[in-house]
Amino acid sequence: MSWRDRPYAAEDGGGGFGGGGMSFGLPRPTYVVKILLFTNLGLFVLTSLTGGPGGGLVRLGALMLPPQASIFEVWRWVTYQYLHADVIHIFFNMIGLYFLGPPLERLWGPKKFFIFYTFCGVVAGVGFALLQIMTGQSFPLIGASGSVLGCIAACAILFPQMMLILLFFPVPIRVAAVLLAVLYGLTVLADRNLSNAAHLAGMAGAVIWIYGERRGLLANRPRRSRQGAWQQRIQRMQEEERRVDQILDKIRVQGMGSLTWSEKRFLKRASERRRQLDEQQSRRT
Repeated sequence: MSWRDRPYAAEDGGGGFGGGGMSFGLPRPTYVVKILLFTNLGLFVLTSLTGGPGGGLVRLGALMLPPQASIFEVWRWVTYQYLHADVIHIFFNMIGLYFLGPPLERLWGPKKFFIFYTFCGVVAGVGFALLQIMTGQSFPLIGASGSVLGCIAACAILFPQMMLILLFFPVPIRVAAVLLAVLYGLTVLADRNLSNAAHLAGMAGAVIWIYGERRGLLANRPRRSRQGAWQQRIQRMQEEERRVDQILDKIRVQGMGSLTWSEKRFLKRASERRRQLDEQQSRRT
C-alpha cells in the first residue's frame, strides 16, 4: 500500500510513525471508511440473526428487478451494497475497503468519497440489471463488491505506485486491476456469472467518475481551473509519497542511522502534514 501503511513506517517509540497514524502495524481507517465497515459488519450480524441470505432483511434490501420487486423500490440500488451472503463474502470486501478506501477519502474528503463509493455501487447494480434483462435471468444481488472494485480502479488510476498482494505476491495495483478485470470478464463470458458483471460495472463506474471529473463534468467550477488544481494536488501527493517510499526503503535496508539530516526533516514534515490532513478529514461531515 502507500508509505504510511507500511509496517516499517513506525518509529521505535511506538504509537505509529509521525504521531499515531498506525496501530499494531495496521493503517488507521478514515472517518467514512470506519462508518462503512461498522455498518456492513453490523448488518451482516443482523442478517445472520434474521434468516441469513434467505431472510427478510435480504429480501427487503437486495437489488431485485420486476416481477420480484417493484420498480418503485428505489432504495434497493443502495441498500444491496450493505448486505452480504457469508463470512468469506464480507471478509474480502471489507479488507478491500479497509486498505483502499482511506487513500481516496484523504484525497477527496469524507463527503465526496462516500458519494463516489455509492456511485460505483449504483453503476454496478445498473450493469447487473442490464445483463439480467438481456439474458432473461432473474436473481437478487447483494454485496459491496462493485463499490470496492471501484476503489481498486480509482487507486490504480490515482496512485499507480501502490502495491497489492495478489495470490501471495506483491504486484502493482494497475496490474492487479487489469488481472481482476480480465478474470471477471472471462467468467461473465464463459459462465454467465452476472455477479462478476457487477464487479466490472463498479470498476467502470470509477473510471467514469475520475475521467469525468478531470474533464470538469462532475464539478460546477470552470473546467480548466478545476482540472489544474486537481492535477497539481495529485502530483504533489505522488511526488511526496515517492520520496518517502525511497527514504523508508533506505531505513529498512540500512537502518535509521543511515539517514541524513535533510531526510529526517523531510520525513518529520511529511508525517506531520499527513497527520493534520487525517484530522481535518475526520472532522468533516
